[in-house]
Amino acid sequence: TQQYFSNGSFITAEQLGVETLAITAVERYQDKLFVTQDTNPAFVTILDVNTKEVIGRIEGVDTPRGYQAYNRINEISITDGRLYVSSLSSNRVDIFDLENNNELVVSLGSGTGSWSGSNGLIHAQASAATKDYVFVTDAQTRISVYRQKDLTLDNPNYAKRAGFLTF
Repeated sequence: TQQYFSNGSFITAEQLGVETLAITAVERYQDKLFVTQDTNPAFVTILDVNTKEVIGRIEGVDTPRGYQAYNRINEISITDGRLYVSSLSSNRVDIFDLENNNELVVSLGSGTGSWSGSNGLIHAQASAATKDYVFVTDAQTRISVYRQKDLTLDNPNYAKRAGFLTF
C-alpha cells in the first residue's frame, strides 16, 4: 500500500487493478487523485477521492505517428488545471487539460519516442510550470524551457522549446 497525504488513506494495488505498486507520483486536483504506475507500459490512474473508485486512466497519446504508450512515468505535476506527465523512456512530457475531459493539449519532445532531433528530450525527468513557462529537466543536465502561450490545442504535436537553462 502507499499512503497519500496525511489523512491516513492508503492506495492499494488491488484498488488500481495491478498486482504490485510502482507509484512514482501522486497529485490531487479537485476531487480526483492522479496516481502513476511506473511500469512498462506505464499509466496514470484517476481515482475519485470520495468514493476511492477508479474513474479513468491515461495510458498514452494518439499522434499522427500512431498511438504512443508510456514506457515509463517518473513524475507528474498539476498547475492551473493542466496535468504534466513526464515519461522518462518515452522521452516526452504530455500536457492534459483537466477542465476539458483530460484532453491532450500538447506533447513536449521529438514526438518519435526517441531523444534525438532538434526538439528531443533525453529521458524527461520532471517538469514545473508557471503561468508563462514550462521547465523540463532531462538526463543531459539541462532544462528545456517552453512558453505557455505556444502550448495550445492549435499546436498539439510536439511544441518547440524556447531555449535552455543549465544546472
